[in-house]
Amino acid sequence: MRDKPSEHRGGEPVNQGRRRFCQLTIGGMAVASAATVSYPVISFLKLPKSLQQEEPVEVPLADLAEDAATWVEHLGQQIAIIRVDGGAMAFNGACPHLGCIVQWDGPARAFKCPCHGAVFNDKGEPVAGPVNAPLRKVQVEIKDGVLRIM
Repeated sequence: MRDKPSEHRGGEPVNQGRRRFCQLTIGGMAVASAATVSYPVISFLKLPKSLQQEEPVEVPLADLAEDAATWVEHLGQQIAIIRVDGGAMAFNGACPHLGCIVQWDGPARAFKCPCHGAVFNDKGEPVAGPVNAPLRKVQVEIKDGVLRIM
């Protein structure tokens, strides 16, 4: 025999299948909403795989053109490597004034800050503009024709 549907207080039959479906649907949406909100929060709070530990950057000297800049990223900072008069130097690309990334002007042999007009010579020393501090030099090691930033 077939079971009779339960009756509601008012004498109306209640469909248990529909009620169960609605409960499962609402519960599923609640779980999906909680996961959607919590995933970005957990991802943000998770520690990075490495804290300031990055492999050294190696650039062959043959790849560096005279009076040109090569840009690399090291430890989250933009580093400008220039080759002038046969020697190679590296500078932190952030202007000491407000931290804008400077641009290398090869023909003028100068770094120029696009934000406030600061100018630095090829040794990183300030020449013009609102700065009085030089570009921060980055220590490099040149060995076997390869420039290495540690």
